[in-house]
Amino acid sequence: MVGGYNSSNTSHLVELCEEKLPTFFISGPDKIGEDNEIEHYNWRTGLIHTTKNFLPAQRPVTIMLTSGASCPDALVEQVIERLLSFFETSQTLAQIREQFEHSV
Repeated sequence: MVGGYNSSNTSHLVELCEEKLPTFFISGPDKIGEDNEIEHYNWRTGLIHTTKNFLPAQRPVTIMLTSGASCPDALVEQVIERLLSFFETSQTLAQIREQFEHSV
């Protein structure tokens, strides 16, 4: 989940996602570390936590990424690019976006 930590819309989306999935609330790509660590916000406590090995070792990996209504598209794309850096892929973000748009 990408968005501002003070966004009630984003916090509610985090709350809904947490009911079913491992969920990490981040404000941007800089919260995802090189060594498979993620620094994420706990909206209930207002504290920042660091989780190691947040990406599962088993492949393929499925990641659901969503954002608050006011989160800029460019910020979401930066997070996608950061996540892609953990995987070997010959596709660009534009190619992946195009595949997604055609599958909807």
